[in-house]
Amino acid sequence: MSDTKEYEERIVAFVDILGFKQLVNESINDSNKISNIFSYLKYLKAWENDGKNGWSIKKELCFNPITESITKAQEAKYDVSEETSCTCFSDSLVVSVPYDNQNINERFSALVANLLYIGGKLIQAGVAWRGGMTVGKLIHEDNIVMGPALIEAYQLEQNKAVYPRIILSEVLREKLELNLSENGTQKYLHDSYVIEYFDREIGFDQLRYFETIYKNDLASTQNLCTETYKQELERAKEFIEKSLQNPSYDVHTLKKYIFLLQRFNLMEISCDVKIDTSLLTYFLLKI
Repeated sequence: MSDTKEYEERIVAFVDILGFKQLVNESINDSNKISNIFSYLKYLKAWENDGKNGWSIKKELCFNPITESITKAQEAKYDVSEETSCTCFSDSLVVSVPYDNQNINERFSALVANLLYIGGKLIQAGVAWRGGMTVGKLIHEDNIVMGPALIEAYQLEQNKAVYPRIILSEVLREKLELNLSENGTQKYLHDSYVIEYFDREIGFDQLRYFETIYKNDLASTQNLCTETYKQELERAKEFIEKSLQNPSYDVHTLKKYIFLLQRFNLMEISCDVKIDTSLLTYFLLKI
């Protein structure tokens, strides 16, 4: 009982499924919704079980001009497949990876790429999320996670993220080499993922999944707006539209989906898939 443990320096993300309580309440009399919730949690649980081998960089999220310039030494730094820890409980996901000052940019990129992949798939299934990401002292092994870094990530999600996005702490931003310019030279993979929002918060959201895949296709095959890609966009669009028309949502909740509506329509892709802004009427009627 007296095993000595010490904190590690780790990058950590705390992610929470939005509207989970309502989903559960609605499932009481709806077996289909029970099945849907179970499938969401089972999907997340699979990432926990595959934590030692499932967190490699996803090829579809690697922006070609960056990957073409990555050296073998840099490529090794992006490989977090044997060192990622992932824990799921109820409607939350905690994922972390150890880092040092020589590999923090690559390890952060790998973590974000995987979170974007998960987030892109979940929003198509009707699930929005929100989270916080930071660095600091953490113990994360054998599904036990504890430490001040987890508390900070949780507080970021609760108090600062506000909208369906994952935001970065100031201490994490200071440690990273961030290039937030879309037109600037991009050195790390995270340069194609992370953006600055209207309120000066920095992070990424589930819709960056679609933008990043589009950029990757644009830079490589020019095979844009394929039928599969459009179908994925349509599924995300349908979820946002249904959420905006949900009569049980209050103003606070609707603001989250207005954020997604605006982000969706401002995505830098040429596919003819947009959300009708007349759906804002539902929000205005609530005020």
